[in-house]
Amino acid sequence: MAYLSLYRKYRPQTFADVVGQDHVVQTLQNALKSGHIANGYLFCGTRGVAKTTMARILAKGLNCIGADDSATVAQSEPCNVCAPCRAIAAGQAVDVVEMDAASNRSVNDIAKLRESVQFGPMENRYKVYIVDEAHQLSSDAKDAFLKTLEEPPANVVFILATTETHAIPITIASRCQRFDFKRGSIGQISKQVSRVLGYEHVTMHADAIVMIARAADGSYRDALSLLDQVLAYKREDITGNDVAEVLGTVKTDLLTATIQKIAESDFAGVFTISEQIFNQGKDVRQFLKTLAIRFRDMLFLSSGAKSSDDDQSLEDPILAQQAKQSTPSAMLEALTVITEAERETRNSNQHRLLLEMALLKLTKLPAVPIEIVVGAQARQAPEANGSAPIPSLPQQPRPELVLDSVQTPEIVADAMVDDGDDEEVDVLTIPMFGLDNEPSELPPVTAPAPPRTVAPMPTELPTRAPAPVSRDPVGKSNNQEDLIFLKSHWSEAINHMRVVAPGGVSLMTDATPIDQTGQTITLEFTQSSFIARLESPRAMEKLQDVINKVLKKAPKTFKVRAVLRDDSPRPVAAEPTHINPIHQHQPVPDDSPTDLLDEVISIFGGRIIDEGTGNR
Repeated sequence: MAYLSLYRKYRPQTFADVVGQDHVVQTLQNALKSGHIANGYLFCGTRGVAKTTMARILAKGLNCIGADDSATVAQSEPCNVCAPCRAIAAGQAVDVVEMDAASNRSVNDIAKLRESVQFGPMENRYKVYIVDEAHQLSSDAKDAFLKTLEEPPANVVFILATTETHAIPITIASRCQRFDFKRGSIGQISKQVSRVLGYEHVTMHADAIVMIARAADGSYRDALSLLDQVLAYKREDITGNDVAEVLGTVKTDLLTATIQKIAESDFAGVFTISEQIFNQGKDVRQFLKTLAIRFRDMLFLSSGAKSSDDDQSLEDPILAQQAKQSTPSAMLEALTVITEAERETRNSNQHRLLLEMALLKLTKLPAVPIEIVVGAQARQAPEANGSAPIPSLPQQPRPELVLDSVQTPEIVADAMVDDGDDEEVDVLTIPMFGLDNEPSELPPVTAPAPPRTVAPMPTELPTRAPAPVSRDPVGKSNNQEDLIFLKSHWSEAINHMRVVAPGGVSLMTDATPIDQTGQTITLEFTQSSFIARLESPRAMEKLQDVINKVLKKAPKTFKVRAVLRDDSPRPVAAEPTHINPIHQHQPVPDDSPTDLLDEVISIFGGRIIDEGTGNR
């Protein structure tokens, strides 16, 4: 006897056997009990969620006559004993017609169906037409089918199954009762796999079952097909490594090692991991997908969320430990890098290079905020107010400061020196630009420090000091607050461009907002080729739409002016009020306003270095 695949061998034969579709089961059973049978049903959902199986069970219920052949009406649960039930299960029922719309999609095929519909059921109570992949019907065939569906003969039921609901015309969908089938969760699929393993008398470790459930991606049928493949490899004491070996997925210990190398910024270790992946013959796209899932699980645990699903992989103590070694912002950035690399592998055959570049980027993720650890007095402030202290964030690489060789303010010493104390501390986050709600209190400084400036910080600060912004008495920007906001959210603008026009990401990355004049934003570019691209009205319109969206303005509110770096106006930084005895800055009036950068300079010290001339 020929071997029968597991998904066919254990296909549900009654409503009670169906897993994860309780809302559909209950509705159909109630309809069968009450005799309210519709002429058309539309079953929608992804692959392998029992759409066609449910259609066959419904056909059985409509025609079941009971184990004693005495039932005269539809049954809410087929008996699977009577002749109609057995004929439908074997695919031999004359009055149950299954049609694959992918291969019978023309008008002529629908014409034959319309002719056969005119004849009533020959043996059973109802004549049932099951149209699988209904969205594959041609436009003319759908139009031809519409009239039959609208006024079908008595005792004829149509069941349409589709994975692409949007491709079904509303004229057809409105004449059917629509049921949306749910994807299987990891817990539901794991239980189904465990049940089949029990029937097959095979033992499998819990982590191996979860790996199959994850690989099935919500499909019960795919899970049993994968299980069939694993059982062909091994049928006793199956472990997670066995499943990974058969399915080509990445083993857990390799993922753990990869995360550890990234956390340690181990460049040599990253290349070793890449070499190991290729030596094992792993698919790079599959590895990146699995790594993304790992980071997602870490982010899930670090956020304190609770899973309603029976996902035992989240109980891994190593995963929990690694989740504590990073911040949510860093893990989000890691997911962005990984998904970008996975997308690029679809259009390039340089998979090894793309993998190594992605892993190297992950080892040098920039810190989004500047984290300043304040002293013991600030630590005690939350406790004095009766609230719990803010948990400390894991340490991240801080941007290096170029300081003068003079007395450093006490706050810098507190920020840069780790005293090894494990007690929780408060973290004060200062955004780069556009701070509307400035800190009401700053750590006390014993003596006024000479005005200093901070050298450009890697990846976060622009290459030159921002143009001075005039402020009103309340301290808010009058004419360049949109420019300041745009600078601090430029990464968000790049992400918007990645969605609407991926080809414009390199253009946005090269650009730097430097000036705002009325409703015009000036962008500085380092390459003339990008300015030439903006001569296209379509490209300029896309860029302006993205900028207006980030600024939360109506479309076409701001225009864009593009200049080369050498042609752009150099902003003049505001001079300090008093002459610095070391650098001999020119004095300015005492009532000269200061912006956020001036306040940071007054605390940290430093100096402005002009990148073009080197003057200070």
